[in-house]
Amino acid sequence: MPYIDLTSILLDPEIAGERFKVVRRRENVNPFGQSILTPQTFSAIGQVSPTGRNSLIREQAFSAQEKTIKVITNFKLIGPSKDSTEQAYQADLIFWKGSYYIVGELSDYSQYGAGFVSADCSSFDWTIASTQGPTGSNFGFVFNLNSNSANIPLCY
Repeated sequence: MPYIDLTSILLDPEIAGERFKVVRRRENVNPFGQSILTPQTFSAIGQVSPTGRNSLIREQAFSAQEKTIKVITNFKLIGPSKDSTEQAYQADLIFWKGSYYIVGELSDYSQYGAGFVSADCSSFDWTIASTQGPTGSNFGFVFNLNSNSANIPLCY
């Protein structure tokens, strides 16, 4: 077991600490059996980094980009759970750099500092926020021109 407390490093914004939002979603079921989520947003700080599973998913009907991050923080993140009053909660959402990520796997990292958890999170939506291209629109493509569309005639 490590004897070094890394709290000051993991939370220092000049070294590894980064600000992000945590959306905690309380779940109630109405008389019709529908799940009603009540979100509550918290500010948190910790170490956030992309992970290696960020591959393109290509299917017949769509293409999507899976995005995953690892979050190490002393904010008490939760997965799907119930508290002592039997109140149900969905897994926390992490809002970081314009995208939402859902907490998928939680690990106890308290050996590196009191209350620290590590969470592997994956993109919550199939559509991820994109950066602007060089011209600010569609990366410079104008899709009503034949040269930028599938309307190019085949030449034999």
